[in-house]
Amino acid sequence: TLTVTGSTAVDKVYDGSLTVTISGGSLVGVVGTDDVSLNQAGSFSQTNVGLNLVVTAANTLSGAAAGNYTITQPTDLTASITPK
Repeated sequence: TLTVTGSTAVDKVYDGSLTVTISGGSLVGVVGTDDVSLNQAGSFSQTNVGLNLVVTAANTLSGAAAGNYTITQPTDLTASITPK
């Protein structure tokens, strides 16, 4: 099982969607030089304007060795949606 550290959810301007950008994460626990990459994604808890909204990570793994691993999603992510 791999752990993701250093992830940050990015604030955005209201667009009516749950989509949020998550960046800055890195994988901890990859064996040697295994080809494993982190693809960061997530969603807001609501589509409306708000401060410090809960963000749920939905990260995936890719690469030749990705099938050898599972991932523990980061928790306690928040970000804001500001008015357009």
